[in-house]
Amino acid sequence: MVREKIKYRGRGLKTDRWFYGYFVKSYKKNKNGDCFIVDSDGRYHNVRCDTIGEFIGRKDANGKEIYEGDEVRVEDVKKEGIVRYNEVYCEWYVEFEDGLTLDFGMVALMNYKVKVLGNIYEETGGIEK
Repeated sequence: MVREKIKYRGRGLKTDRWFYGYFVKSYKKNKNGDCFIVDSDGRYHNVRCDTIGEFIGRKDANGKEIYEGDEVRVEDVKKEGIVRYNEVYCEWYVEFEDGLTLDFGMVALMNYKVKVLGNIYEETGGIEK
């Protein structure tokens, strides 16, 4: 079994640019915020803490990485939802607009096609947040 690298994304504090890499949270409050993404070159990027999302270890039907907070469409059930993490069961799932959920274990088992539409932090014209 191939284990995907644990990584995160966060939206820049002073820009709308997304940064990808390791997540670091400073316990020392400073004027620039306290959340950072460290990229593959070791550079620290100050990001908005409320936009941090973890890579779930899966890619969509088009090969795009899926992150916590992504808006996705599960083609096989013809529904759109938001990728979330369940801390009780320690699993990733899609929460649909009607309140129903589908965990990614079942998505993999049933070989469902998932497509990333956008994310909850940007206006994509998709799901209401």
